[in-house]
Amino acid sequence: MFLNRFICDLILGFDALLFPPQCSVCLERRPVEGEYFCRGCSDDLDVLCVNSDSLLVDGNPLAGRVASAGRYEGALKRLVLRLKLGEDETVVRPLVHRLRLALKASNFEDSFDLIVPVPSRRRGLLGRSKTAFSLAASLAREVQVPIAPRILGFARRTTPQKMLSFQDRYWNMKGAFRCRQPAKVRQRRVLLIDDVMTTGATLLEAERALIEASPRSIRVLVCAWTPRVS
Repeated sequence: MFLNRFICDLILGFDALLFPPQCSVCLERRPVEGEYFCRGCSDDLDVLCVNSDSLLVDGNPLAGRVASAGRYEGALKRLVLRLKLGEDETVVRPLVHRLRLALKASNFEDSFDLIVPVPSRRRGLLGRSKTAFSLAASLAREVQVPIAPRILGFARRTTPQKMLSFQDRYWNMKGAFRCRQPAKVRQRRVLLIDDVMTTGATLLEAERALIEASPRSIRVLVCAWTPRVS
């Protein structure tokens, strides 16, 4: 038994020498011990990190009930894009680590008993649906809270948000979602998850659809938010 353990430790040691751990953001420098990021990228993420109160600067209608890992810039943007566009699942755990920090900073840690990802018409393809679901599923496993990925669905067709102005995004998403299983939401404390919040239009309509099912409360969690440029 001792010999087997010695051999395993030896193999792991050689593996660490041949394939040293890399920072999840820059993929170059070694991460700080016990962390996912090198010192430089970790500092960058800390600067971007904000709690829900900071979202008031944009007059966001979700302010007070939304938590975010930070602004959609720098190291955080690179992580999100690797998951959104490259389907790089290796960044899910580092992103969830930042999401849990955001939950703690916003005092949302014990405020939910059901996790609901925002749906997308691009389900199964590259992009947002996979991103929101991957983050929600990983967070659900870590905090041991059930996830309900099929509760929200589309009620009508919409235009891709990136093609629209800030004002048009609200009209585009109005009435876009429906709650498929109201009984599963009733009197639950819901955590609604998406990847990036720009105007908040998508999240507001997803929240509205859930409110019709009479949940006890709804909190919103996003990886990143885009500061509005006036």
